[in-house]
Amino acid sequence: MKSWSAFAGGAAIVVGSLAGCGGGGGGGGGFFAAAPTAQTQTSAPTASEPTAQKTSVKVIDGAIRNALVFLDLNNNGQLDAGEPSARTDATGQAILDVSPADSAKAPVVAAVGTDAIDADTGPVPVAFSLSAPPGRSSVVSPLTTLVNQILRDTGVSADEAEASARAQVGLGVSLFSDFTADSSAANRAAAVNARLLVLIAQQQLGQLASLKGRTDLSGATISDADLRTAVHRELLDMLASVSRATQESTIQSACAEGPGSSACEAALQTQVTSIVATNGMTVESAPALIAAGRAPDTGTKDSPNPQASASISFLKFIEANYYASYGGFLATAQENTPDASGLVRFRGVQRNYQAGTLFEGGLHGNGMTALAPQMLHWNGSGWAECLSSTQSIESQRDASGRSAYVNYCDNLMTGSSQRSAVDISGKKMNEVLAAISPVVPSTALWAGPGWATLPNDLGAKGSAVFPAGSKLQLQTTVITATSPVVYSTGNFTPRFSAAVAAGGDTREGGAPACLSADADASAAVGVTSFDELLAYFRGTPCVYNQRSITSSDGSVYYGTAVDEDWTFSAFALAGLGSESAVSNPTAYYTTNTIIAASFPAESGSVVAYHSCRQRQLPVLSIRNCVPIGRGTYEIETLGDARVMRLKNLPLQLSGIGAERVFVERAGAVYTGQKSKPGLARETQLNLTAANALFSLIGVPAIVP
Repeated sequence: MKSWSAFAGGAAIVVGSLAGCGGGGGGGGGFFAAAPTAQTQTSAPTASEPTAQKTSVKVIDGAIRNALVFLDLNNNGQLDAGEPSARTDATGQAILDVSPADSAKAPVVAAVGTDAIDADTGPVPVAFSLSAPPGRSSVVSPLTTLVNQILRDTGVSADEAEASARAQVGLGVSLFSDFTADSSAANRAAAVNARLLVLIAQQQLGQLASLKGRTDLSGATISDADLRTAVHRELLDMLASVSRATQESTIQSACAEGPGSSACEAALQTQVTSIVATNGMTVESAPALIAAGRAPDTGTKDSPNPQASASISFLKFIEANYYASYGGFLATAQENTPDASGLVRFRGVQRNYQAGTLFEGGLHGNGMTALAPQMLHWNGSGWAECLSSTQSIESQRDASGRSAYVNYCDNLMTGSSQRSAVDISGKKMNEVLAAISPVVPSTALWAGPGWATLPNDLGAKGSAVFPAGSKLQLQTTVITATSPVVYSTGNFTPRFSAAVAAGGDTREGGAPACLSADADASAAVGVTSFDELLAYFRGTPCVYNQRSITSSDGSVYYGTAVDEDWTFSAFALAGLGSESAVSNPTAYYTTNTIIAASFPAESGSVVAYHSCRQRQLPVLSIRNCVPIGRGTYEIETLGDARVMRLKNLPLQLSGIGAERVFVERAGAVYTGQKSKPGLARETQLNLTAANALFSLIGVPAIVP
C-alpha cells in the first residue's frame, strides 16, 4: 500500500504517521472557509423531482449558533443557487429541505462566520467551515470534517474513512456522534480533541496567510481555498500528535470537564504551539504541498508502453560517512503491465549504501543482512516475510489517482490510496528538498530523519536542478485491514530473576533480592513460554524509600517519599506524552505516563492495567503505578506458534495505533503487535527525480 509508516518495528508500540493529502485543491468542506453568502434559497421541486424532506443537522464544536448550513450539491464548499440552506439555532440545530437522493450523494457544509457563537467558547473569532460526508450529516463537527476529507481524497466509504480516523485519534465514540449529548468521559475526550483540531487549524492559517496571492511550486496562484485545503489535509497528518497531546497531564487536568474554560483553552494552546512547530507546514513547505495536491497522478494508466517506476519516500544522507539510507516502492516495466484482470505489481525496498557497498532489504529492512532479525507476519496460513522480492498487487490508478490494494506484501494489509503529483523539472534540488523535509511526519516509523537537504555551500550541488520528467508526489493511504500479528525475532521479551520479579518492601529490611545486584542489572534473559511470562509479570513491585538521581552537572533530584519500581514485574504497553529522556535531567520523573500491564496471581485469565510514572535517565523505568482497570487475555494457535492478546484495554490506549500481542514460538516469547486501521501520507520522488538526486550525492542509481 505504499506506506513506510504503516507498521512499526522494534519492541515499542508506536503510533504511525497520519495524512490527508490527496486529490486536487479547492473548497470542498475544508476548515476555515469564509462564511459564504446565500445567493438563493432552494427552488421548489418539479413534478419529476423527488419530494424534499425535512432533515435535521446539528453543528458542533460546542453547539454553534448562527452557522449557515447547506447541502453542497456541486461539492465546491460554497453555497450556490439551488442548494438547500438554513441557519442554526442556539442548540446548533438547522432544518434542511432535501431530497433523499441529493442527501445520499452530497456533503453538508456548515459555514461558521464571526457572527456565530460557540456554546463552549463564546463568539467565534475566526471564520471556518465544517462538513459531513454524504448520507451521514445529522451531526457536523470537526471530527466529521476529517472523515469527509478522507472520503474525498481516497474514495473509500464513509465507514472506512471514519474507522481510519478514529483509530488514529483514539476515541471511544463514533466520529459521527454528537459528543455534546452528555458528559461521559468518552464524549468529553471527543470534545477536547475537536477543540484542539480547530485551534491548530487557526494557528496554521494565521502563519500561512502571507502566501495568499503568491505562487506555489507549480507556478499557480495560491488562493484562500488552497490554504484551507492544505491546512485541513495537514490536520489529518497530525492526528497521532493530537491524540498524544490530549493525554498530557496538563490537558487531562485543565479539561477534565471538557473544553470551554480559560484553563482548558490555555492548556490546549500550549499543545497547539508544540504540534504546529513540530509537524506543521511552514511558508517554505506549504507551496510544495499545495502544488503537489492539485492534480491526480494516474501512474502508468495512460501509457500504452508501461515503463519501470519508483516512488522513493525517504532518504537519510550523511556525507561525512558517505552513508545513505532510502526506501520506497519499485516496479519493472513488466510489473507495470496490467494482467488479464487489470492488476499491476510493485515491491517495497529499503536500501543502505555505505563505503561502496549496497545492502538491500524489503519492508522493515527484511533480508538487509544475513544477521538482521526477521520481521514476520501471519498471512492467513503461515508466517511470512516482506522481502524485496515480494510482489504486492494493486489495481491500476484511475483518473483520480486512486488504487486499491488486492494483496499487499503477502496479506500484510489491505487498503487503498490516492496519489497526486507536480512536475518539478528545472526546480533546484536543494530548494525542493528543503520544502519537503518538514512535511515528513515526525511519527513516520520508516522515514528516518526525513528528506535530506543539500547544503548550499557544496558549490555546484547547491544550484543543481531536477531533470525533465521529475515529479514530487503526495500519497494518502487508507489501511482497512491488517495482519492479526506482526513481530520481530529481535524483540524477545526480557525478564529479571524470579526473586526480583517477586518484589517486596525493602524499607524495613525485607525483599533482599530487590536490593541485590540482580535488580540493578539489565534484564537480558528472555522469557521462553507463556507460562513463564505469567509467572514473572505478577505486578509485584520492589518498594524503596525515597530515591534520587544525579544529572551530569551534579544536580540531585528526588522522587516521591515511597519509590515503587514496577519494571521487574509489569510490562509497558505504551507511553503517553512527548517528553524526551535527556542525559542532564531536571527532575526525577519525566512528565510522560506509562500504561503497563501485569498478570495477578488470580484464577482466570486476568490482566491488570496500570497508569505509571516514568523515571528519568540514566535508567528509564516504570515507577509508582496505580490501577486503571482489569481485562482478560486469550491465547490462540497460529501455525507453529501461540499468540496472546489482551482484552478490555483501558481507554488511555485508544489513541495508540497498534495493540500489543505476544508470540510464543520456537522456545521464545516475542513482543509483537496488531496494527489498527489507519491513515498514512507520504511525500515521494519518482524514479527520474530520485536518480538525479542520487547521482548528485554519489549513490548508485535505482534500477527497478
